[in-house]
Amino acid sequence: MTLLNDYNNISGEYKKTDVKPDKQYSTLPTVLKIMGSVEGKIVLDLGCGGGFFTNAIARQGATMVFGVDNSEEQIKLANLGQSVNTKFILGDIFENELPSADIVLAPYVVNYATDIYRLDKLIKNIFESTEPGGKLVAVLDLPEGGDLKKFGAIKTVLGNKEDGANIEIQLFNDDEFICILHSIYFSPRTLEKVLLENGFVDISWHLPTVSKEGIKKFGTEFWSGYVESSELGFLEAHKPLRT
Repeated sequence: MTLLNDYNNISGEYKKTDVKPDKQYSTLPTVLKIMGSVEGKIVLDLGCGGGFFTNAIARQGATMVFGVDNSEEQIKLANLGQSVNTKFILGDIFENELPSADIVLAPYVVNYATDIYRLDKLIKNIFESTEPGGKLVAVLDLPEGGDLKKFGAIKTVLGNKEDGANIEIQLFNDDEFICILHSIYFSPRTLEKVLLENGFVDISWHLPTVSKEGIKKFGTEFWSGYVESSELGFLEAHKPLRT
């Protein structure tokens, strides 16, 4: 499989993205809001990296949170902060059988499918790991050509904005450049089609929120326009009780 990003080599740098304004004060609280109560539930975090989302979810009272990532270095970092209700697994989310979960979180990794075939394979794998009545929460890159550097990212579609186009993502914390990532563009319509074809229902999109802490730290003016043009899609899809 083609790797778009070598996280074994950039794991240390990527860890710095945990304090980006958008990730810390908008993406995380938005994800937690969409997930709802996780008490008594099993959650699966795909592409868990160093455990940013995994550990935050664990602190919300989940019975167990599994984090899966294909980078050995990322898993090593995640294990440094492991709590009793987290378990980190080295694995390929496209190829390997995934732990069963009531809620599956897929932050950014849907855009790591290199083509429609791989996208279909990933969604099928996610569907099979989701318990009946459970749901998928995904965070997707949807570049619009804006300059969101102060929030933490500049995203550029290379070439025509169509399914399969390459995305270059420059990550920042303030003016500090962190690293460059690469992902693949898929339109919301295509994503919905693949989800429905694989059995998911009740698909909905959510605007991001900004936490009170984020507003207090940076001020209302700083976040002006971000909610409307975050260049991120927050998607929720459900698995029927009977399939």
